[in-house]
Amino acid sequence: HSPAAVTPSPMKHTHDDDLKLLFANIESLHENLTRREKDITTQEADLLTAQLHSNRLATKLEQDEAELNEARNNAALRSLELDQREQLLNLEIDRREQRLNQQEQLLKLKEAQLLQLEQSLYDRAKQLASNVCINSNIVATD
Repeated sequence: HSPAAVTPSPMKHTHDDDLKLLFANIESLHENLTRREKDITTQEADLLTAQLHSNRLATKLEQDEAELNEARNNAALRSLELDQREQLLNLEIDRREQRLNQQEQLLKLKEAQLLQLEQSLYDRAKQLASNVCINSNIVATD
């Protein structure tokens, strides 16, 4: 073996190789960032869609609550109207009962007056009959 024999030298790592490696890393990072941006954009779109749906549900809930409150108010108003109507009917019933009671008292009073008149007429008839008897006795004795 002679000392002048050439052994293959290891490949030299050059500045160009470093730049190529750096560029490949930058491209890989750029692809990763682009993919990550796309994922974030998709998530944002999903969140906006969910928020829109949530807002629609909240609006629907508010409408339903408003309708429910309106129905409750209408029911309370109707209940109040029915209570007032019932009170008016009760007042009318009371008035009619009072009027009937007054008429009944008046009829009882008239009945008592008629009985009194009948008794008076009966007594007068008796008196007249008695007078006729007395007069006929007087006539008979003459």
